[in-house]
Amino acid sequence: MKLSLVIPVLNHKDITQSCIESFCSTADKWRGIDCLVIDNGSQIPATEWNLGCRIIRNEHNIGVLPALQQGYENTVGQFIFYTHNDVIMYERDWDRKILRLLTQLPNVGVAGFFGAKGIGSPDLYITPYEMHQLGRDGNVSGCLRMSRVHGHRLMKNEFEYVAVLDGFSLIISRNFLNQNNGFDLNMPPHHMYDNHTCLQSLSLGCKNIVIAMDAFHYGGVTDCNEEWDASFGKTKTEIHSDAHYPYFYYYWHPDNVKNGRNTICLPYQIIQEAFM
Repeated sequence: MKLSLVIPVLNHKDITQSCIESFCSTADKWRGIDCLVIDNGSQIPATEWNLGCRIIRNEHNIGVLPALQQGYENTVGQFIFYTHNDVIMYERDWDRKILRLLTQLPNVGVAGFFGAKGIGSPDLYITPYEMHQLGRDGNVSGCLRMSRVHGHRLMKNEFEYVAVLDGFSLIISRNFLNQNNGFDLNMPPHHMYDNHTCLQSLSLGCKNIVIAMDAFHYGGVTDCNEEWDASFGKTKTEIHSDAHYPYFYYYWHPDNVKNGRNTICLPYQIIQEAFM
């Protein structure tokens, strides 16, 4: 099996049903895709939602990152497509397009539908740290229906090389994940795992791409309507801040290139011509 689809959920039965139905109805070979839902403690278990796919149930919210790790450990696809349950797929034969590109293009570690050319401001390690210094820049949207919502630049080509990708759609090579035994679980359980995983891909010599795809991401619907932070004893703002600093900030510090831990550091910008 070449492609596994993994969807972490916490409540929101109707949104999840619509998400899976959209992926199922537009796929070229849905029966050839292993679809796995990770239920992070929904009040009504996802096993009762009639989703028509495999389900792993956690009795409490273990966090997004540990759920992604469960997806890695419980699927067999050559590529693992992690998506949020508030994504609607419109593109016909989306699975064929993804597999074609990831098979043809050499050494892709992470792909997705929205990303950025760079991350980190030039003064990141010069001035005292503030959260905005770890922002993305040079955004690239592969979702044709996202422009009017997010206002980001749409693509002219079928794919484009980027530095980092947004976590609502992460299509990750199992070969890349195998080099780290999956995800870095030393990180906080929410936020920045997408940026971190993409930088790990680049540090190992892989490439990251945004794929042009006719899809829609509602964005924030399932986050804003859930008190998912209750399981962690911190506010959402505190959890968000923890993900940026200190772990991510210091992990990609220039000193870690000098000591051989990483091959890249922040701030990081990708030059497309380098891969052409």
